[in-house]
Amino acid sequence: MAVLLFCTIFTGCGDEARLEQGDTVSYEIYAHCGVEVLGNLDGAWWTTDEAAGRYGWIPSGWEADSDAPFGSLVAKNTMAADGGTISAEYRGRTVIYERAPSGFEPPLCD
Repeated sequence: MAVLLFCTIFTGCGDEARLEQGDTVSYEIYAHCGVEVLGNLDGAWWTTDEAAGRYGWIPSGWEADSDAPFGSLVAKNTMAADGGTISAEYRGRTVIYERAPSGFEPPLCD
């Protein structure tokens, strides 16, 4: 499945954003406030423990191009076969995201 989803960590993707188990999609991330939160896919927020709660966290190698709007980057995301994780890959660096707990609210971005 080759799909390009345009989402932001401010609003998520809404109910229409779906990533089927085992599928890979390209996903635009507005990274100027960090990528601790991948976004809202399949009705859930997805976060990574790798950020350790650091606001503005960007993994090494994921720095956005200076001419990209809002620090956007397009990561390749793959939903695990069991639906429990999403692997986001950009420039050869992978970050694993898990479903956030029920009631999770993403941090506001300045």
